[in-house]
Amino acid sequence: MKIKEVAELLKAKVYGSEDNINKEVEFAFASDLMSDVLTLKANNVLLLTGLANIQSVRTAEMAEVTNIILCKRKENYN
Repeated sequence: MKIKEVAELLKAKVYGSEDNINKEVEFAFASDLMSDVLTLKANNVLLLTGLANIQSVRTAEMAEVTNIILCKRKENYN
């Protein structure tokens, strides 16, 4: 499924490069435990998390996850 399709289904705001909006994702993984994210073995993953902080982004980067959905209408303004 494309990132654009996921965003439309969730009525989500997309941040980041417009070049990636048509990118396909094969898997979705939901977790608020960043230690679980680090155990991912799949590529082309979409991460769903309720943690809206820099640690989520850093953990995703370490796990080579390039797509994150912040759930629960959370926003971090720091």
